[in-house]
Amino acid sequence: MPLPRPRAALLAALALLPLAAPARAQDPDAYAVSTTVARPVRVVYRAALEALGQAGYALRARMLDQMLVTQPAAGSPAVPDAGGLHVAVMLELKPSGGSTEVSVRTQVLTAQGGRPARSQEQAAMAAGMAASVEVTSRLTERLDALPADAPGADPREAGDEFGYGRGNPVRVGGDVPNGAARQRRYLDALRGPQGQPVTYTRLGSCCLFRTPHSERGQGALDAYEVTYEGLARPVVLYFDMYTPPGAALRAPEGFGFAGGAAPDLAAETARSAGS
Repeated sequence: MPLPRPRAALLAALALLPLAAPARAQDPDAYAVSTTVARPVRVVYRAALEALGQAGYALRARMLDQMLVTQPAAGSPAVPDAGGLHVAVMLELKPSGGSTEVSVRTQVLTAQGGRPARSQEQAAMAAGMAASVEVTSRLTERLDALPADAPGADPREAGDEFGYGRGNPVRVGGDVPNGAARQRRYLDALRGPQGQPVTYTRLGSCCLFRTPHSERGQGALDAYEVTYEGLARPVVLYFDMYTPPGAALRAPEGFGFAGGAAPDLAAETARSAGS
């Protein structure tokens, strides 16, 4: 049986988490703002990451080019005192040609994750509406600050070039216990063409797949934005921590390794197991 589509799978998982459950239109403590922007979905997703961070929210889940969900934050940046209420934000993206449909939903909760009492309804309404407008405004500001021709996804992604394509990711293995550490060790070892150290940011996950190498029987790719001094625009590299790397690790096009040798990921596994 095939796995559900990634967005549907994440929604199903989030439905089990009350603090991040999608807001229902009839909830008096749930609010939404929707808009369409004439930007590629990757540009909007990246700007949304920055907008949520600037607004003071910590991320709970990130699904590349599709969804961002925050941890509940006390009040909101626009309403510093919401009577002990907390606001969770779900930002959903849907590509539409060269544009992107954006929906910003907020759920207002008590500190225990429950529904606000009747006496808190006005505070909940203010916090929910303010948070929706605040996040949307910050996203718009971020997008307006970008060049009109800011590029979307790297063309090498569609061509499935090694590391750049979802169908040809860097396989580091390690599963959940130490896969993330192996990804970081690999990235720490990458260098630009003149030996420049790289910096990287995890953008999110995507692309669920079945695998015998995971204890759960399924895995997902991780996407990292990577850059170095002199690189015209950051690139996105995809990693699979559920599949063993095989005989030899290699670097994606345009990159090399520090010292000219691939990192020893087995050593990273041993360190993780012993920590």
